[in-house]
Amino acid sequence: MQAELDRLRTEIDALTRVDETQRVRNLLEQYDWPDTGFDVIKQAALGHVKRLHEVQKHRAGIHQWMAEYRLSTQEGVALMCLAEALLRIPDTQTRDDLIRDKLSHANWAAHLGNSTSLFVNASTWGLFMAGHWIQIPDDNTLYSTLRRLIARSSEGLVRAAVEQAVKFMGQQFVAAQTIEEALSNSRAKSLQGFTHSFDMLGEAALCEADAQAYFSSYLHAIHVIGQSNSKGVIDGHGISVKLSALHPRYTLWQEQRVQADLYPRLYTLALSARQHNIAFNVDAEESERLELSLDLFTRLAFEPELKRWNGLGLAVQAYQTRATAVVRFIAALARASERIIQVRLVKGAYWDSEIKRCQIQGLAHFPVFTQKVHTDLSYLCCAELMLRNANFIYPQFATHNAHTYAAVQHMTEQLNVRQFEMQCLHGMGEGLYSRARIYAPVGTHQTLLPYLVRRLLENGANTSFVNQMVDPNVDVNELLEHPVLILRRHGVQSNPACVPAPNLFGANRLNSSGLDLYCKRTLQQLHQAVGSGTFKDLEPLAYSTHGQVQSALGVAFRSRSTGGDWFEKGPEHWAAVLLQAAKLLESHHLQLINLLVHEARKTIPNAHMEVREAVDFCRYYAAQVSTLRALQPESTPRLTVCISPWNFPLAIFMGQVVGALASGHVVVAKPAEQTPHIACYAAKLLHKAGVPVEVLQLVYGDWEVGAWLCSYPAVDTVLFTGSNAAAKHIQASLLNRDCLQSPALLIAETGGQNAMVVDSSALLEQVVGDTLESAFGSAGQRCSALRVLCVQEDIADSLIALLKAAMQELQVGDPAFFSTDLGPLIDQDAWQAVNTHIENMNANGFPVFRAERVDPCVAGHFVAPALIELQHLNELQQEVFGPVLHVLRFKADHLPALLHELNATGYALTFGIHSRIQSTIDLVYNTTKAGNVYVNRNMVGAVVGSQPFGGHGKSGTGPKAGGPHYLPTLMRLPQLKNMQNQELPGPTGEKNLYRCRPRGRVWCTARDLTLLEQQIDAVLATGNVPVCELADADRNPHSIVNAEVLSEIDLGNINLVICHPENTEILKWVCDRLAQHPGAIIPLVLGDENGVYPDYRLVCEQVLSVNTAAIGGNLTLLADHQPGLH
Repeated sequence: MQAELDRLRTEIDALTRVDETQRVRNLLEQYDWPDTGFDVIKQAALGHVKRLHEVQKHRAGIHQWMAEYRLSTQEGVALMCLAEALLRIPDTQTRDDLIRDKLSHANWAAHLGNSTSLFVNASTWGLFMAGHWIQIPDDNTLYSTLRRLIARSSEGLVRAAVEQAVKFMGQQFVAAQTIEEALSNSRAKSLQGFTHSFDMLGEAALCEADAQAYFSSYLHAIHVIGQSNSKGVIDGHGISVKLSALHPRYTLWQEQRVQADLYPRLYTLALSARQHNIAFNVDAEESERLELSLDLFTRLAFEPELKRWNGLGLAVQAYQTRATAVVRFIAALARASERIIQVRLVKGAYWDSEIKRCQIQGLAHFPVFTQKVHTDLSYLCCAELMLRNANFIYPQFATHNAHTYAAVQHMTEQLNVRQFEMQCLHGMGEGLYSRARIYAPVGTHQTLLPYLVRRLLENGANTSFVNQMVDPNVDVNELLEHPVLILRRHGVQSNPACVPAPNLFGANRLNSSGLDLYCKRTLQQLHQAVGSGTFKDLEPLAYSTHGQVQSALGVAFRSRSTGGDWFEKGPEHWAAVLLQAAKLLESHHLQLINLLVHEARKTIPNAHMEVREAVDFCRYYAAQVSTLRALQPESTPRLTVCISPWNFPLAIFMGQVVGALASGHVVVAKPAEQTPHIACYAAKLLHKAGVPVEVLQLVYGDWEVGAWLCSYPAVDTVLFTGSNAAAKHIQASLLNRDCLQSPALLIAETGGQNAMVVDSSALLEQVVGDTLESAFGSAGQRCSALRVLCVQEDIADSLIALLKAAMQELQVGDPAFFSTDLGPLIDQDAWQAVNTHIENMNANGFPVFRAERVDPCVAGHFVAPALIELQHLNELQQEVFGPVLHVLRFKADHLPALLHELNATGYALTFGIHSRIQSTIDLVYNTTKAGNVYVNRNMVGAVVGSQPFGGHGKSGTGPKAGGPHYLPTLMRLPQLKNMQNQELPGPTGEKNLYRCRPRGRVWCTARDLTLLEQQIDAVLATGNVPVCELADADRNPHSIVNAEVLSEIDLGNINLVICHPENTEILKWVCDRLAQHPGAIIPLVLGDENGVYPDYRLVCEQVLSVNTAAIGGNLTLLADHQPGLH
């Protein structure tokens, strides 16, 4: 029997990610669909709908409410945002800000009188009045003053009314706040023939304390239910359990911990349920957790103490492409364990997030169906399987769809199955049934919010059966059509709104392919590859000598004219070579991950994402080069030096090198001394793809080798990523070179004192997850990593406590194991710097917290995650490159001042904001100078082409890597036609907005008045402020218009310098001034011989990346296309 179970698990694995259309065709072929049944089912369904309409006539229905305020309306979205956030906000000011933000911009008047429900119309009138009064006019008339006074006095009333409305919506879907109250409330329904499966509300555990609390809650509920239960596992009440609530790390990557810690809790709960003889159902969760759930459930089924007990149950999601295989497995498991297993068949409740995660992971096929009709078909296929195995499965059909109910009824009659039950959610489907089991959530108003939002999303989705049924514009006959007939008429096709990951960036650029890191088979392959020993003991590469560096530079310089057909073949050939390099990177994926783990000490998931980023750089620049070259058909090959860092030794190395190659440069590259083998391997792949050896050469060594490279007179471009101090040294070297040519172009990406602001409307659990990833991912060794968490004081204590508890769950250890969250720091110097900072802060009296889960058996430069509380921002004087998070509290009304204080640090790389208030988000976005701004999500992991990465000031020179200005800058294009704001491509549930902003104060250096006027015009045209210096006493300051004229320039107040290239005396003088400047790197932009300055060089780029699904679901996707939940 074990062989059969293993075979069926293999079948489940094989069907996890398959071509959707082929899968649907297979389902249509594998099951018998007699034409005679279609009309019978439809007539029965019409009867159900008629009965539902009669029932709802007598109820002040939430269904009519959601029908009026659909997710496709601005008002529906506003209500959703209020429901999700309002009740958890502790302070009055933020509550009022949220209400004002959501109600004042919606058009409530458009909904007045639309509904047949008195309840809906009365509520709409209240919302209209609330929205009306909280809008304060801008003028200063007496009428306006009176309006403001009324608005102020009405705020408390409006707040109380809205809070009550949100609580009312919650009560529609939540049975009670305690299990005792829920049982009491259930008595009336029980007398009508209904039973209940109670669920103790709460999201997944974030820490051990959460898991223990949920475990105790479940155990108590089982005891209370059991005391009043005398009807057994079929006719009595039961309990539903979420496995993610029982362990803070419920993931396949932590399988050993889950089996050791979670399983005993699960077994204890199941045993208690048996002792009380109540049904015990394990809920379904995200598809990534199914393998682990089946492992735990299988182990439970064979427990001797649970033998022959028929109360064990499992939920199956029909929207998964492998659903029928899961049903077959459960039937076989029931036979093998000599029991009947209860199977709750649902359609699925995480559809939109499944789509988004699959796109982000770069996987070609979704684990779920993308069309509602496909899910409906899968549900019926699963239902038939369950009924045909009724000797081993007790079928439980959870649906609110009248047609699905009628189809199941028809099947039970045809197959002569009498033992089954229908199920529905509390507050959603009781009117459909004369008797059923009600899934009844129990919890406080605080815990109900995520559940409430999910239910509102289901009800508000435009294709929800519950919603469509009360829509007078929907033809009931079409609504009740059998999925088989729909597919026969319209054919099988996937949902065009769900773009597969390979096509995410359009026809001109293939997305990098990912590995399924939540598949056991894939994990085993990766463990084998990383543990193979190939790169475990890498010999250090010898540093290049001065002679070798000079030789490499000489060969590269000469190859500009002797490079043969590389330059003759031109941009089309270069693009083809880069595309071939991308293919080679993907085919060498496992070897590169192995190298990254053993040389750069990256965890396997981080290494995997870095390989994908390298591939993305190749394809992004390949897609750009042909178009851009048309703007500059002829150009002289340039000599570029690339100096890349150790923290992204593959991705940044490839980004620099392929960007230069795509721009027609020859390259000499120096990787970081800590990670030379990775660069060496990547260079070999580029050579294999077709890059001539003389066009791309590598040298090895430390800062001294870099200095030799940058001092070479023929080098006219340097691409650098590293510390701000090193970048300043390189700039000074380039500006001080004793040569007649123009100074070399320097593109530098440096560090950041990156902050995240969290106001009290944020969801704390979401903030904690994003903070852990942003601050401690890659052991904090990212220039984009979160360094300062700024928390509104009203929630600071709660958030800090939760964050500390979650930090304790992070595993520090060997990066070759998936269970490791943080690997070691790169070397002894890095370890010493981080530890010294922590010890100094502790010695100076700052509260310091350090996590403790460090593997003692592994040697390395490990630093456990640390949290340090600050009183003032200026107490942090330097960037700390490691897993150290600083926390700063702020008052709600001091946010503008805090933003200006953060800008004053001079860093401008990444910035995060967690808030549900759009006006707060707008304030942050328009105030911060950071190059990458992230809203309600983590602030690391920028994707090439979606979130071009880079900052300015102390964080770099620009342009952004993986952005539209990078190649034009390298190619020295005179102008770009389009610098408009644009939305960049990306996964669903995410919006990426790109814009160009003025750099600020620009020093115009020309002495000649005509040239100076050209510079001033160029500066003004890009929204900047021109600044001039009186060079001598003869210049008349009144002859200079539209510019700020100073007797002497203070470079500390200058953001950019522009210079005419032909006046070598002025150029040399400006270079000397810039080289001596001790502050941030100030970019120098040269015009052409006609005094034309590239407009795209005079601006700084900014990207806003918004998690539009943060409130609990993807409103856009659900409003238009939704797979029919429950």
